[in-house]
Amino acid sequence: MTAYLSLLLLLALALQMSARPAAAGQITDLALNCAGVWLELGVTVTNVICFGEGLFLDARVFPASTTLPTPLRFMLSLDGAFAGERLLDLPALIDLPPCPGCDGGRYTGFGVGWRLPLDDFCHEGCTAAAVAGLAVLGGEASEVAFALDVPTPEPATLLLLATTAAGLGLGRWYRRRGYVHAA
Repeated sequence: MTAYLSLLLLLALALQMSARPAAAGQITDLALNCAGVWLELGVTVTNVICFGEGLFLDARVFPASTTLPTPLRFMLSLDGAFAGERLLDLPALIDLPPCPGCDGGRYTGFGVGWRLPLDDFCHEGCTAAAVAGLAVLGGEASEVAFALDVPTPEPATLLLLATTAAGLGLGRWYRRRGYVHAA
């Protein structure tokens, strides 16, 4: 019985030693990016599609280990409720090719980004308090808080568009019927 327990303890110790250690790292320059424009902290976002490109959460990540992959977790919450996440494993820095322009000839970190899934949650008239974050699993985490306030088009704007469309349609109808004004 004692030999059996000793064997189990040795097996548990061997498994624990062979387990992959958590790769910690450092996050810098965490910010929102709208069509290549970096947004200020605490900004109110009024255009979630950002000229067709989407709103991104971008950062630089410097892994603690150059030989192990670095697991990341992007997350988004709206009004305190979970709205989405993305898990990502960055490759080990040692596995990357040499970097001729880098200090020491090797990469030291990664630029990462995630397109926030706001199209699914926020449409015209949407208002919410949002928090987007990035965490290096087993290490540092960082968040950016912002507000969403997507305006609803004014009735006057809709009336102007409808009147313009009707005028263009009426002009085309006149030309097809042969009602051309002679000057």
